[in-house]
Amino acid sequence: MAVVKESEVEEFIPKGHVKCKTKEILTGSNVGAKYLSLFKTEMEIGGSAESHKHEFEQAFYVIEGKILFRIDGKEYEVGSGDAIFFPPNTMHSMKNIGNIRAILLGIDARAQG
Repeated sequence: MAVVKESEVEEFIPKGHVKCKTKEILTGSNVGAKYLSLFKTEMEIGGSAESHKHEFEQAFYVIEGKILFRIDGKEYEVGSGDAIFFPPNTMHSMKNIGNIRAILLGIDARAQG
């Protein structure tokens, strides 16, 4: 078990993301998680993530704002209080289409190490 204070976690801009910053709050490296990563992403108005895919499951919960997800060619508007999930190897992108900064919690289910 471990407690991580968000204020002590470094933020970074993920590859292929624009006007967006992320903090990996719970990971294998800081709490010893084997199959889980919890991260927080803040996306400015118009911010985006280019189309990409991962070899693991991924889910997002929108705390604030409105995000347009494009997943395997389909579009989904996801707003405050909504969650979205996609399986491994699913092409996806996202864009903040709201008029405020968006805040999302993300979960990756992947082998850590």
